[in-house]
Amino acid sequence: MTPLPRSLWMVLVASVALSLLLFAACGDEEEQQEPECELTFDDGQAFDTLSEYCFFQGALADHEPTDGVVPYDVTSELYSDHSWKRRFIALPEGEQIGFHPTDIWDWPDGAVLIKTFYYPHDVRSPEAGEQILETRLLVKRDGDWEPEVYVWDDDQQEAHRFNIGDRVAVSFIDDQGDEVDIDYRIPERAMCADCHVQDGDTVPLGPRTRQLLTPYQRDESLPPQVEFLADQGMFDASIPDISELEGMPDPHDEDEPLEDRARSYLDANCAHCHSPGGRASTSNLHLEYTETNERRLGVCKTPVAAGPAAGGRNYDIVPGEPDESIMVYRMESTDPEIKMPELPITTVDEFGVDLIRQWITAMEPADCN
Repeated sequence: MTPLPRSLWMVLVASVALSLLLFAACGDEEEQQEPECELTFDDGQAFDTLSEYCFFQGALADHEPTDGVVPYDVTSELYSDHSWKRRFIALPEGEQIGFHPTDIWDWPDGAVLIKTFYYPHDVRSPEAGEQILETRLLVKRDGDWEPEVYVWDDDQQEAHRFNIGDRVAVSFIDDQGDEVDIDYRIPERAMCADCHVQDGDTVPLGPRTRQLLTPYQRDESLPPQVEFLADQGMFDASIPDISELEGMPDPHDEDEPLEDRARSYLDANCAHCHSPGGRASTSNLHLEYTETNERRLGVCKTPVAAGPAAGGRNYDIVPGEPDESIMVYRMESTDPEIKMPELPITTVDEFGVDLIRQWITAMEPADCN
């Protein structure tokens, strides 16, 4: 065999040496990479920024959940000025939820419920991006739920704790191609209790059994969310057979009975106050999905103290007559002294109004006098 020229040997040796150096450098770089964000729970004092919790890995705005953070959604949504929402549950390691088939679950200390509010720039084109406005937390500390509000920076890189409220101008294209302008209101921290109080205690509203019997994002290839959470070991005991649990239909699902859809809408949008333990319990107008008494649902019921907000109407619901029903009158208003629900929203939920109008119109006419 003819020996290689000395010059070629030198080239080969140099190449091998360079390869070894590059390999070593890559190894060093891997060792120096930042560790993946690990879920962190506060010790009773909220963090100043959302990223400190490590709820999400990678870019914060992508909302890619860290291990231990589980996404969920609800069957019937609370209307919030057309905003879209992402929801997540975080439990401290080893902690579990006490399941309840019909009422509020029993949550352990340290549990966090995460809800981000955002608007797609164009509802018809998700790839057009979005404007993230706020992320609200409910944190279970020493037996009590405490709210925290984080407002997102304009560059969408971080959200800062901001509990005194704010207003944000929002503009987006709706599913009809029309431009919609919203004066979005971020609530003060103290305002969270306006909806979340039951029997004097702050409680979660969305994650409960009747709201989570549908698959996540309506993906029928997935199990009902309650079943999925159970499979993840998030409950402290086995759950009943799913077929034995009472859920609510999606108010937008026209294949479901009209009355069930309307009742589901009222449960999500009104029953947080209009229930036996809610702030409006003394009105005796109880709008939970499980309520069976027609009078407590408002049919031929005179208001307790509506005053001018009744709009000259005499009954909460007049069967067959939506224009004579106080419920519709207040839902159609944006006047703070009249409108229902009493949320810091500035627009009317046209879908909800139309649904309740249909429901009342379909009722068997009755003489309430």
